[in-house]
Amino acid sequence: METGKITILVADDDPTLLNLLALILHTAGFEVLTARDGLDALAVARTHPGRIELLLSDVMMPGLDGPQLARQLKLAHPTMRV
Repeated sequence: METGKITILVADDDPTLLNLLALILHTAGFEVLTARDGLDALAVARTHPGRIELLLSDVMMPGLDGPQLARQLKLAHPTMRV
């Protein structure tokens, strides 16, 4: 699979890290979706029309932490890796 066809959702409450990860992944050719926290990630995933192949998430975030986010997203994206 070409990297340009893979969509990665990055969720992190640290804006500097979120932007750095997004830049690195985008430069490597991935489609990157970003979210400020777990609740934002759910909203981003809901509005994204395609598949999300990978969730890259901070473990500890306010509101909805990484493991909770992964469990919820796996319901809608069962083949997504975390």
